[in-house]
Amino acid sequence: MLEENSPERRSGTWRLWNGMEGIFNLIPALPALSSTPSPSAAPLVQFWNKDTPLGAITLYRSDLERLIAELENFVPDPRLTVIRANESDQTIVNKADIYLSRKDYPEVVRIMMISCEEIVSQGYRKIITLNLNDDGSSTLGVSSPDELWTAAVSMQTEKFMRQFTSGPTGWFRKRGLNINALILMAVIIWMPDRPLIERVFGFIAAAIVIFVIVKSHQLIPYTRVYLNPDKIRRPFEKEVPSIVMTSLAGGLAAVISAMPSFIEWLQHVVSAVWRALGGP
Repeated sequence: MLEENSPERRSGTWRLWNGMEGIFNLIPALPALSSTPSPSAAPLVQFWNKDTPLGAITLYRSDLERLIAELENFVPDPRLTVIRANESDQTIVNKADIYLSRKDYPEVVRIMMISCEEIVSQGYRKIITLNLNDDGSSTLGVSSPDELWTAAVSMQTEKFMRQFTSGPTGWFRKRGLNINALILMAVIIWMPDRPLIERVFGFIAAAIVIFVIVKSHQLIPYTRVYLNPDKIRRPFEKEVPSIVMTSLAGGLAAVISAMPSFIEWLQHVVSAVWRALGGP
């Protein structure tokens, strides 16, 4: 569907038979340049890029609208803001205003890209891109031919995002599995001087603890975008996963510290049962 048709620009939306859709922008190509630059040729323009990693982010509908307004405040008119979101088994790409006007949005989106770019007929553009991913690789990217603009917008946008970011949750999501290495190290140090039965039970207990940590770690969300404008905002909700993980880590530490006593008690139980069954 062609929405804009002029000698300088053609843009609109596209849709495939399988339901995929997106937007397109067509700009006439510049005439071919001579391989031998003239003495009066203008120097090449330096293009500046800055990528910044982001933490665990939770956005409600009003937050998302404020974020889009903030990005558009930095990019001069005319501009184009696009949202690309993974919803279930499909990827939705559309202009921000059209995307937010939908009525069939999912309850939560965990992978979303928001880009706001300057529309120019030729030359370089100013672009801000937010990649929000539940795998912990969320980033902020800013690009332009203006070094000062790139640095300032990157700093201001990163500062703006901090109000939606949970530092502890991001830390636990990225580094929480390090406790498994400590558990394995402790078991390896503890095992050599123990009887065989204690080593077997110790290994089984450590394997169970490691499995529980891995599964619980996968339940901690890193990126959450709630599109329902009626969803109730819960204070400190973005800190809940880190609190749960801290409690779990404390419980596991208690279990590990009590493991020798538990194994000794279990050994006595096995010995008593063995004797009751007529064993030597």
